[in-house]
Amino acid sequence: KDDDDDKNKKELGKSNGTTDEAFYNGYKNNKETTILIDMRTEALYKVSHMDGAINIDCESTDDAFYSNDAKIYKELEKMDPSHTKYIQLYDSKGASQFTIHVASQISKMGWGGDKVFLLASKYNDFANKFPDAIVKGE
Repeated sequence: KDDDDDKNKKELGKSNGTTDEAFYNGYKNNKETTILIDMRTEALYKVSHMDGAINIDCESTDDAFYSNDAKIYKELEKMDPSHTKYIQLYDSKGASQFTIHVASQISKMGWGGDKVFLLASKYNDFANKFPDAIVKGE
């Protein structure tokens, strides 16, 4: 377990994993130029989510580990075909191996590592720390 955590932390650093504060500031200061993606289940998204986030559910599948990442790429290409926007990703687990994989793949797709960021902590911890960024009950 500790070895897995160390490996994830190393991968997280390569994929622009950010602290709560950095993620929040990036979100607040770049709303017009950022695509915010909530990768949690639709049910969790409906309970609460970050204001302005779109939901691309990648947590409710029992399929292969990387089965839903293509869904994200397809949506991103529709929203930002010129690859000029920042991408912020979050899930319920906080920089899970899957989220790190998706961030890495998006970087390789043409957005580049300097435009893709993922929340390093769990969504609920972030939501408790920054309630003004959260929309409830939609």
